[in-house]
Amino acid sequence: MSQPVASATSAPGAINGNSNNSSLDFQFLDLPASGNVTVSIENNSNSGSISFTLWHVKGGLPDEKVAQGLKNGSTISISGNLELGANYYIGNPSNAGSQNFVAAFLA
Repeated sequence: MSQPVASATSAPGAINGNSNNSSLDFQFLDLPASGNVTVSIENNSNSGSISFTLWHVKGGLPDEKVAQGLKNGSTISISGNLELGANYYIGNPSNAGSQNFVAAFLA
């Protein structure tokens, strides 16, 4: 059974004058040693067509794209991509209409 290891509420477009981020920063609460996390997009009538980029905040360096084109059911490899204690954000969403959505990450 998959358990949520992170979630973030995203606006349908960039917030606070930023070019990429549409959510506040968030962290993964728990990650298995290996495998994948699965994306679940919720709380939006367009959840089946929304896509976004997951960004890693690098603090003083340009933020790094972890994965782009993420949709409902997409997977991200944990190894080399995700770290506990690191900050991430949702960015560059498309097809969300004018509604916020929740991106949950399940492992």
